[in-house]
Amino acid sequence: MNKFFESLYAYIDSVLEDGLIYYSTPINQERGILGGMVYCIVDGVKNYNLGKEVEKKLDDFQIEIEDEYVSMYALTKLLPVNRRIKYIFQKGQPIKAEVYSTQMIIDDFINDLKNGYSYKGFVRVEAEFQYIIQDKNLKLSGNIIKTNSDLTTVNSDKIYDDNLELLYYSLDGKIDKFHFVFENDCLSIFSKPAFPEYNFLDLNETINMELDENNKDEVFSFLESLNEHKIAKAIEVLKTKPEWYARAEARYLNFIKTRLKNPEAGLEQLADIKVITQLDVSLMMGKDIDKNFISLSYLDDSQTCFIVDYLGAMVRNAFHSEDLIAEMKILVEDDDDRVREIHKKYSDILDKWIKNEIEFYNGGWFGKINKKLFDMYVEKLLFDHTDFSSANKSLVMNEFMFFLENKPESSLLIDIFQSTCPNLGCMFWILPNIPDTIWGDVKPYFPKSVLSFQRSASIKIGDDGQWNDITSEH
Repeated sequence: MNKFFESLYAYIDSVLEDGLIYYSTPINQERGILGGMVYCIVDGVKNYNLGKEVEKKLDDFQIEIEDEYVSMYALTKLLPVNRRIKYIFQKGQPIKAEVYSTQMIIDDFINDLKNGYSYKGFVRVEAEFQYIIQDKNLKLSGNIIKTNSDLTTVNSDKIYDDNLELLYYSLDGKIDKFHFVFENDCLSIFSKPAFPEYNFLDLNETINMELDENNKDEVFSFLESLNEHKIAKAIEVLKTKPEWYARAEARYLNFIKTRLKNPEAGLEQLADIKVITQLDVSLMMGKDIDKNFISLSYLDDSQTCFIVDYLGAMVRNAFHSEDLIAEMKILVEDDDDRVREIHKKYSDILDKWIKNEIEFYNGGWFGKINKKLFDMYVEKLLFDHTDFSSANKSLVMNEFMFFLENKPESSLLIDIFQSTCPNLGCMFWILPNIPDTIWGDVKPYFPKSVLSFQRSASIKIGDDGQWNDITSEH
């Protein structure tokens, strides 16, 4: 390594300026090396312009030696996965390399926070998030609130910071939650669990547990807080108020059982991160679910499963799909008027249920999501590089399909391209307007029909294909 650094230093020496220290801090990730741009620190701020010539020299050196196994890239790949290394270049000094410690990660985070947000005019920044592993990937679920100098706030659920991810791995995955408040150049950090050796205080001490037990909205706000302590407190109160407890079970229990695939699950498990997180709330309130379409494009397995589970569970709260299917199975012919009459009956039941729940309490995630759903008129369901594996096994697939054509006048197009083949459930053939489907690089698959008569659907192979009709099979 010393000989490599000596050769490298000799090559870049001509562009190193006296009095400047240059840094490169790449991260070794499973998918490759992240970052590594060269910078200098001036007045506490990273200056990448000063590092451009050095960075170009480093690239030229690699091209010249033509050996991928003798390079900074190769050295970085020797690190454990999800670790950062700091390379230091200085005129007249040997090149140094130092693997980041936990304290170094924290110091970088603090420096980036102070310098980054102060220049953007924020006088206060507060964030709390949870570390979650989904589909073997680390995700940060939470909220960040930034206050401008005029005291207006900017809220966001987009939390991404290399240092925060590195912190999780540096602590061997032993940190569950992270909370920080940055104000007047002072930073306070809280975590679950606490890490006193890094001045991370106990997060539980920041939670306001004051609750008016006779205020229904306050109790249900605790229940939808996504905080296990507040949820536990709310359930304690609900147990003393049978009417509210029954209402809570009617709102959440089918959803909890669906998410956990456990018919014995109880209201207490609303606090389980497998049920719902802020990431899930953001997904439902985001751009992928709009007034007239649902896009599953490029969503991963956990995301698509949540969407199906949530929408299906909301329908199941209003009625069981088995009841609708039973009425349809009585029919002996494809009577369009009767099919629409049956469908409208259940559509009205669902609309009434959603409306009642919104009116009961709409200050939390449940009411906000359902208010969005109430106004939806789905015309397209889009698959593009979509992982639908777990969603195919959802306990409420038929209910999900009903939601897509909840409005009797709905006409749905399902466009599937280079994705997991969806199992659309027997509800596909029961809907009054059987969806049109387009299949691109996916072998078409249709569920068996449970009806005594045949129905037809339009299908197209590829965007340039011709529309053809197929008939249902028993």
